[in-house]
Amino acid sequence: MTEPVDTFHEGYAAYRSGDYSRARTLLRTSRQPQAVHLLGLVERRSGNYTDASRWLTRAAELEPTNHEIPHNQALLALDTGNAGQAEQFCHVALSLNSEFFTARNTLARALRLQKRWQEARVLYEHQLAIDPANVVAHFGMATVLLETGDAELARAALDALIAAHPDDAAMLFMRGRAHQELGQLTAAVADYQASHALEPTGHTLRVLTNLLWMTDDLQGVDRLLEAAGSIPTLLSTRAELLRERGTPDDAVVAVQATSIQELGADELAVLALAQIDRNEPDAAMQSAQQALNIEPTHPLATSALITGLLMQGKGDQALELIYPMRRSDPLGQHWIAYEATALRLCRPRDYAQLTDLDKFVRSFELPTPPGYRSLQHFNEVFLSELKSHHHYKSHPLNQSLRNGSQTSRDLRGIDRQVIQDYFAALDTPIRQYLEAVGDSADHPLTARNNGTYEFAGCWSVLLHGTGRHINHVHPEGWISSAYYVSVPAECEDETAKSGWIKFAEPPFATTPPSPPQKWLQPRAGLVVLFPSFMWHGTTPIANRSFRVTAPFDLVPGTVQPPG
Repeated sequence: MTEPVDTFHEGYAAYRSGDYSRARTLLRTSRQPQAVHLLGLVERRSGNYTDASRWLTRAAELEPTNHEIPHNQALLALDTGNAGQAEQFCHVALSLNSEFFTARNTLARALRLQKRWQEARVLYEHQLAIDPANVVAHFGMATVLLETGDAELARAALDALIAAHPDDAAMLFMRGRAHQELGQLTAAVADYQASHALEPTGHTLRVLTNLLWMTDDLQGVDRLLEAAGSIPTLLSTRAELLRERGTPDDAVVAVQATSIQELGADELAVLALAQIDRNEPDAAMQSAQQALNIEPTHPLATSALITGLLMQGKGDQALELIYPMRRSDPLGQHWIAYEATALRLCRPRDYAQLTDLDKFVRSFELPTPPGYRSLQHFNEVFLSELKSHHHYKSHPLNQSLRNGSQTSRDLRGIDRQVIQDYFAALDTPIRQYLEAVGDSADHPLTARNNGTYEFAGCWSVLLHGTGRHINHVHPEGWISSAYYVSVPAECEDETAKSGWIKFAEPPFATTPPSPPQKWLQPRAGLVVLFPSFMWHGTTPIANRSFRVTAPFDLVPGTVQPPG
């Protein structure tokens, strides 16, 4: 029996029209390799990523020389957050067709998602040399410019793109980011609003809400979150933002009162975290387990379940969840932090070896950079520069500080002499720290110590009246820091410890309690270095005080092979 000639074409027509159910029915009756390929695309568009992967793998087996198939596998990998796998599939596609420019753009996107900016830039430059009108490459290049600190050039490039594509949501959003980094907040809000109106996503909702919050437009925040309540796909982000603004009760109501018949893993995970905030570990663990029943490795749900166990003093049970996450995400600093807290509750000797506060938390005086009369003079010049970059009235919603502001622009991208002098001066204490902690292979901090480092981010925080940092870690760092540019006189009081940094206290109450185990007194010119997985926070400063720091995160540098 021969296959009906029009089966594939009818399936393709159904796919193009968005009738994925009919396309699936038609294509499953076809034995043509191209039908198997198209069936993978149908499942991808339907959000059935496991089935999509299966059909695309089968299609690649049937047509191993078809360069479109590995490219679609790359796009599927990006959908599921696996940029490394997407990179591999793009290389396969390009090995089959070196002139497949769409795959080059996708490869550059995969590199961007891995923060390999310079490699992505080289690809975009190559694309634009061949095809100067390539819009995707121009947009990618603008993104790379923004991510590498050249917000001015990025904004100019995006202005030109938007002039030709005024309704492109992604371009508007990225220009909003450029405006925000340049302190042009009114223009940033306008671009974010336009992007969100065109394509409302959880990401656009989060970024716009955060900017309105930091500029004290609380009515704008309320209006935006209320409008988001009518869009089911924004439920989890909306609930998370309600929680982050300090109203976990509203987050719980938002999730529990939704019209969605079956909550997904994301919604249940946010519900669990809000219940943690309300000190309801039993309810949180129930919600987290429901999320994990849907998505067994959901990171937020796993975090909530671990936290609930630690709140109840069940360290051994928590470790049973923590160790698989440590294996799957060995560099994730938050999992190491959970491990430390669990060990503190049930295996104190192992805990002491992991945290070793005297060895791993160290302070240094910053060497006075050349060209300044003294360290005090340097700090005065540095303080003046940093203040010019604090454009906000309130703290970011998704950060640890309370009652203060944080620069949105990475200090590495600001071409000012005093900032460059700061980075140069840091080299001495950083190298002293690396030498002091050693390179033992049996510890998550020292095992990564190859004697080199790179800055993964640097910013400034200004705390004002009652300002503080809640206890937190830096999930994507390796070594974290505090550098004190200016501190209030009250920090000298060794009894009150106002504004002091504290270590090893988790942001939730454990059974038995886990209070701070080390305190350091801040003073201008002090550099404090510690593992990024170490819980740390600060005590509040007084109402009329302010404190300015310039923290940074480090990751291991790349060791060049000999020769």
